[in-house]
Amino acid sequence: MLFFVREYKKEGAFASTFTCIGFADFQSHYGSAPISIVWKMKEPLPGFVMKKTVKV
Repeated sequence: MLFFVREYKKEGAFASTFTCIGFADFQSHYGSAPISIVWKMKEPLPGFVMKKTVKV
């Protein structure tokens, strides 16, 4: 699976661009409605993504 992320939904009147963060392999899933899927990234996440995810 190839993953893309964006920091904001919109920048002003326009949609923000997506950044490719790389490939991931399926690890597991749980739940049914909604389902949660666990992925393992093949490469470490870029620094700008890590800064945002630490806050979550």
